[in-house]
Amino acid sequence: MEISVERYHYPIGQGTFSAQIIKGPGGSKYVCVYDCGSVSGKGNISKYANELYKKLEPDKINKKGKETIDLLVISHLDRDHVNGVSKLIELFDVKKIVIPYMSKIEKIMLVLDSPGGSRMLYGEDDLSPRSSLIYVINRAGDENMQFLEELLSDVEIVESSRDVSIEYFDMNEDTPKVKRWPYKLWEFLHFSLYAGEKEFVQDIFVEEFKNSYRSKFGGKIKDPNKMTASYLKDNWTDLRDVYVKTCSHMKETYGVDGKDIFNSSSVILYSGPADNLVGSGENYCRVHRVSKGRQVIVDYKNLDEHYRENFCYCVENNNSKYIGGWLGTGDARLADCLNIDELRVNLGQERMNRIRVLTVPHHGSKKNSNDKFYSIFSRSRVECVVHSDPGYTFQHPHTEIEELIAKKGLVEVPVTKEPESCYKEHLLYRYW
Repeated sequence: MEISVERYHYPIGQGTFSAQIIKGPGGSKYVCVYDCGSVSGKGNISKYANELYKKLEPDKINKKGKETIDLLVISHLDRDHVNGVSKLIELFDVKKIVIPYMSKIEKIMLVLDSPGGSRMLYGEDDLSPRSSLIYVINRAGDENMQFLEELLSDVEIVESSRDVSIEYFDMNEDTPKVKRWPYKLWEFLHFSLYAGEKEFVQDIFVEEFKNSYRSKFGGKIKDPNKMTASYLKDNWTDLRDVYVKTCSHMKETYGVDGKDIFNSSSVILYSGPADNLVGSGENYCRVHRVSKGRQVIVDYKNLDEHYRENFCYCVENNNSKYIGGWLGTGDARLADCLNIDELRVNLGQERMNRIRVLTVPHHGSKKNSNDKFYSIFSRSRVECVVHSDPGYTFQHPHTEIEELIAKKGLVEVPVTKEPESCYKEHLLYRYW
């Protein structure tokens, strides 16, 4: 039996577009995408979305005449992670989308955060996960709302939470005792990380908005948790004024930018071999892994001197327990000790040991990871993928993070908007 795993981190500039293709016996396969957006190379999203489509053997399309994405995970709602999602749902038959959890008040605040948000509100909808996703896609790229609603009509859309959820790629086997027994081959584990020690500030932000709202509306008050899209639209000017004043107060008092509330949590995604693969242990499996891309070399005699070179790294292992895991981190605040501890607990040590590739939090921002975070990845040759455009406003990755990665003996793999920086990984599991 052979299991093939392909992973791609596409060079779309300041943004993230990662895809995984798992192929099993009998032509079975599972496709997972993590984020799709960019603010410096949005034109490249269509190019690489089409490239992904071609890799999926489009002669085997489903009844809808499209190839399938089984799972699309959106880490958070910033446009550099979502403004290419409309292209994916247009091109592919997307089965399930996972979005970050937001309370009703946070959804209202998200809508009010955009000065022109009232133009994208319609009907009596209660701001469900589906309408929230449509709003976010529109906000990021000025798409056609009715068109998106039609494309998403059959898609399962769920909100992530603190609780760990696992999706499996499995094959069903007939056994003497049980028909169609699921044989779990690969797992996709996802959960939300919250703001750690800063979570109380987020709670205060929400309470400040509620109090300002009550003061503004007085006797005309409507329960915020019962607001509809039409109510927001009808009272847009006053509600927007309440939101802006709340943001100003929070900035003065706590130094918190209003926009930070919407990516203070990110959906973490782990991908790796599932129980039935790793349960075989040694001597029953041979794993062949190849990764290709660019790596950063740091001169320890002169830390300001960094240079990049292409690499093709190959390794074989006869124990599937310790190879094949990947971790996506979005813009999670993984410089926060509480969040790091929560990450470790949710994944468990065995999964941590399998990780060979991780996406560096927030494009390599010095505010989102630290020495403690990189210390939990202690095994050899862990490749740290940095999705960024160094020429963009924030100039990610920051030098401090590059040096931390190098000092920990990890490998920095920059994925920018240069075509040659596309990162590719291929694993082949052979069982006998």
